[in-house]
Amino acid sequence: MNYIFSLLICTKDRLDQLSRTLSIMSAQILSEELDVVIIDDGSSDGTYEFVKNNYPAIRAFRNQRSLGLMACRNFLLENAKGKYSISLDDDAHILTPEYTKKLLSFFNDNPKCAVAALRIFWSVDEPSRIDTLDKPQQVQSFVGCGHVWNMHAWKEIDPYPEWFEFYGEEDYASYQLFKNGWKVLYYPAILVQHRVDLKQRKKDRENYYSRLGKGIRAGWFLYAMFYPLKPAIRMISYSLWIKLKNDVFKGDLRMLLILISVVKDFIFNCHRFINSNRLTMKEYKEFKKIDKAKIYWTPKEKQSR
Repeated sequence: MNYIFSLLICTKDRLDQLSRTLSIMSAQILSEELDVVIIDDGSSDGTYEFVKNNYPAIRAFRNQRSLGLMACRNFLLENAKGKYSISLDDDAHILTPEYTKKLLSFFNDNPKCAVAALRIFWSVDEPSRIDTLDKPQQVQSFVGCGHVWNMHAWKEIDPYPEWFEFYGEEDYASYQLFKNGWKVLYYPAILVQHRVDLKQRKKDRENYYSRLGKGIRAGWFLYAMFYPLKPAIRMISYSLWIKLKNDVFKGDLRMLLILISVVKDFIFNCHRFINSNRLTMKEYKEFKKIDKAKIYWTPKEKQSR
């Protein structure tokens, strides 16, 4: 069967979240209009068996041991059968009805769109309204929990860097796409609910430091790989100085340990920073003119035109 859209989800030990996502989106999944592919990254909670037993139409795969998020996303994209691939986190679902029709029209109207960056609502509760006055526009990057790939564009770039471990893969792809003449377009007509309690996430200090360290690490890697030399040095130096000034010098020893670890990783991986996709200074200046990724959307009770 020739599919127009694939729906891709990677998961690990989050059967409760995955089962909720599949239940909410079951109408589309059971309609056979989507090529649904799920990879279980070494779960121990019966995720793979649940999918196979309850959703036989889904193409389910599993890793006997965890290979990481980026390896899983690469696998899903390599095995997608659709012309376009909708990528969702296991705790995210689409709220907009008839989203495949809207997406197909959008991609047909924008042939140089490599990725449609969807509108993301972050909350465990549903939004008070789903409509918006936001308009489509070009953006620098996209959010991993809800986006759609034009598979022709995906096949033109290098796959996600599995050695990054976590964070930064969206920007890694976006720099290459820009270099190759593709665009990332924010498409607010499609709303995704990412069922995350941001306030609770911030209160979890262990998780906070882990995510922060991985974010700093990925940021430095990306600067070193894609920015011209001077801006790269400037951005890495500024990032280091801000963390020292605002955290370490005020007694945050956890931050000091994170920075030491990041510096070690940076030195260890410096041989990987030789990159044919590095932006020229002209390309860098043009890229910086583009609006940043639209990460968070909040409904407004009253919208004026």
